[in-house]
Amino acid sequence: LFSKISETEIAEIYLNGRRIAFVPPSSTKSFSDVVSPFYSFTPQTHLDFALVQTAKEGKIKSYAVSLRQLYQQKNAFELRAGTKIFIFEREFYSSLLEIHGGSDTAIKEVVALKVSAARNDSRNNDSNNDSDSALLNKRIDDELISEKELMFQFSVVGEALNGANVAEVFLDGKAFAFLPSEQPQTLTQILKILGGLPVSLSRDLVLLSFGDANKKPRATTMARGALTILQGGVKVNIFTKDGLRTIIKEIGTGRDDTIALDIKSRANTLFIDGQMVAAFGEFDDLSKTSFLDILRMDTTIYPIFSTVSKYNDESGTWDKKVFTLTQLLNKKFDINHGDRIDLLSTPFLQSLLKNMNSIEMRVEFGNKGTAAANQLRIEELQNQLPLDFKNSQFMAPEQEIDLEQKEKLPPLISIETLEFASRFVGGGVKHPGSYPMAEIVTLAEIIATAGGLTPSANTRNVIVQDYQVQDGRLVTSKPRQFSILENNFDKITLSGQFSVDVQTFVNDAFSGSIVLSGEMNRPGEYIFSRSETLHDVLARAEGLSDAAYPLGAVLERRSAKVQEKAGNVILAEQVQQTVLQLSTSETEGAGEQISAILGFANQLKEQKPSGRLSVNVLLKDRSVPIFLEDGDRLIIPKRPAHVSIIGSVSQSVKATYGPKKTVSTYIAAAGGYSRTADKSRAYMLLPNGEAAPLTADTIIPPGSVLIVPPKTDRLSILGLTDLVSRVLGNIATSILAINNVN
Repeated sequence: LFSKISETEIAEIYLNGRRIAFVPPSSTKSFSDVVSPFYSFTPQTHLDFALVQTAKEGKIKSYAVSLRQLYQQKNAFELRAGTKIFIFEREFYSSLLEIHGGSDTAIKEVVALKVSAARNDSRNNDSNNDSDSALLNKRIDDELISEKELMFQFSVVGEALNGANVAEVFLDGKAFAFLPSEQPQTLTQILKILGGLPVSLSRDLVLLSFGDANKKPRATTMARGALTILQGGVKVNIFTKDGLRTIIKEIGTGRDDTIALDIKSRANTLFIDGQMVAAFGEFDDLSKTSFLDILRMDTTIYPIFSTVSKYNDESGTWDKKVFTLTQLLNKKFDINHGDRIDLLSTPFLQSLLKNMNSIEMRVEFGNKGTAAANQLRIEELQNQLPLDFKNSQFMAPEQEIDLEQKEKLPPLISIETLEFASRFVGGGVKHPGSYPMAEIVTLAEIIATAGGLTPSANTRNVIVQDYQVQDGRLVTSKPRQFSILENNFDKITLSGQFSVDVQTFVNDAFSGSIVLSGEMNRPGEYIFSRSETLHDVLARAEGLSDAAYPLGAVLERRSAKVQEKAGNVILAEQVQQTVLQLSTSETEGAGEQISAILGFANQLKEQKPSGRLSVNVLLKDRSVPIFLEDGDRLIIPKRPAHVSIIGSVSQSVKATYGPKKTVSTYIAAAGGYSRTADKSRAYMLLPNGEAAPLTADTIIPPGSVLIVPPKTDRLSILGLTDLVSRVLGNIATSILAINNVN
C-alpha cells in the first residue's frame, strides 16, 4: 500500500516532524480547508512559524510561513504534488530551538534527555494503576517515542529548515525563535511578532548576519529597528542587559566564539581603563544609548580626555580623535562599525602619571621640537607598541583576536599621548597640576577638573598663557585675561598649547593661626596677619598672668620638629657609626664609657622632638622680630617646682626644687655620680634653653636641667667628646620643653 501511495502524486502534512496525513493536491481549497480534516489547532500549536516544502521539476524548495496568516486567508492555497506542510507544537518547537546549530553529539544528548524525561513522567503517572512493572514498561515502550524516532523527526524538519529563508532570532547567544522572512519586514516588526521578550532587553546592540554572501554582517540598535529592512535568510542576535554584560566580560577573559568576534569586529565598543564595558550598534547619538547610565554608575570617569578610534580601510590604520565627555554626548557620529571609544577613570589616570610632575612634562614637551614633529613622534609610538606593554591591561590578550582582526587593533593610549595632551592648571584651584585634555576644551571644564576654585581665587583675573612653536623653539604669546563676572567660562574654548593660571588674592590679612596656652590672661587660638609678631599676638591676649614663669616659655613649631628629629637621628647614627668602627685595641678598657655613649645615642634616636624655639616673651626687640608660622604653639608654664638631673648619674630624676639646694644636693637625689661621670664637664640648661657651667656655687633656678656627661678620656682621641656633649644637650632640650609644657 505504501509503495502505491509513494507512486501517487500526493502531498503530505507533518506534525512535529512526524507525517500525520497524505493529502491529494488541490488548487481550489483554502489552507484551512486543506489542513483542518487532519489537524485542529490546540493551545500548544505554534502559530507564528510553519514550513512549506515544494517539489517542482526535480527541485526542492522550502520557505517559512506564518501559520496564523495562512489559516486566516480565504483564497485558494495551491497544494501541488510533493508538497510537505510542517506544523509544530510548542514543546517540539522549543526542542528544535534547543538543538539548533548544535553538533551531532550535542543533539543526541538532548534527545536522550528528553526521551528519558518523558519515560520517567509516564512511569510516575501510571505507577499506581499498574502493579506489574514489566507490563508497565512494555506499555510505555509502545506508547512513547524512541530516541531513534525523535532523531528521525528532527532530521526531517532540519532538512526542510536548512533550505528555507528563515529569520533566526537568538537571545544572549541561544536560539529564541524562527520566523518567516520571505517578505521584507523591519527589525521592529520582527521583534513585535515575537512578543514575550524580557523587559530588560538591551537596546544598545543587535547583531545581524545574512544568508546572502554579498551582504556584510551589521551591528545596529533597537532605536534603528524601523529603518532596518530584513528579508531572506538572516540571523538576528538580541541581548538582555545582563546577558550582554556577561558576554562582554567573558570576551575580556578569552571568549572567542562567533558572537565574541562579531562584537569585537562589528560593534562599536566602549572601554574604560582598557577593559571593554559596553558594545553598541550603529548610532548617531551616544545619549540614546546606555552611555549615560554608565557615566552615572561610574562617577570617577575623567571628564576632559577620551578617544574615538576609527579604522581606515584605505590606509589600514586607526584614525584617533580626542574629545571631552560633553563633546561625545553632543557629537553627531558618522555611522560606522567597529569604532572604539576609550575612557579613563581618574584614579587610573593618576596612577599612570604619578611619576610625572608638571615641570617635567613641560620641559619634556618643550624639548620635543615642532608641533608637526611631535605629532609624527606620537603616531610612531602608537603604531609601534613596545614589548613591555604587551601584557598591560590596555591591550586584550592575544588569544582573543583572530588573525583577520589582529591588524585592526586600535592603538593604545600611551604615556606619551597623555603627556602630549597635558596642559598645566595652577593658582587658585584645589588641585593644581598637569591634566590631559581634549583638542578643544572649555575654561569651565578645565577648572572643574582641577577641583574647582579655592576661596582665595581671584575670579576676575584668570590668565591663559598660549604657547607657540617658532623656529624650533617654544615661545609664549601675549597672555589672555578673563573675569568670571564678564565672561561665561562655559563659552570660552581653549585649544593648542596653553596653561591656565587662576590668580589668587594677595593675603595680608591671614597667614595662619597660633595657639596660646598656659598662663595667659586670654589663652586660645589667634589668627595672625603676615606682618604680626609673637609679641603683637601676646598683646592681643592681654599679656601673661601673675602665675606665669616667662623663663620657661616654650614656642613649638612644626618645621622645627621635623628638623630636630632629622638632626637627632643623624647625630645618634654618627655616634653609633664612630663607636662601631673602633678596633678591639682602641676599645680595650673603655667598655663602660662605650656602653654609656651608645645608651645616650639610642635615647636620642627614640626621643620625641619638641620643636622648641628659644624666645624671650618679656622683651620685645623690634630689631629682631619673632615672626610666626601657621600651626605655632606658645606654652607659658607656671613656676615649676622641680629640677631635672640626667646623664652619668645613678638614675635620671626630677628632684623637688629648693632655693637653698646646691648641685651636690640634686646629684645626691639622683643617686650620685656613676663610675663613668665626668664631673668637670657637668653643665646646666636653664628653662629658656641657655646653657651655663655647673659649679658648687651655681644658682639653680626651678625648671633647670643638670647634665652630667660621661667620661671620654679613653675615647677622646677619636673625637667623641664633642659628639657626646651634643647628644646630651639635645636630650636635655627635649626634657626641658616637655617639663615646661607639663
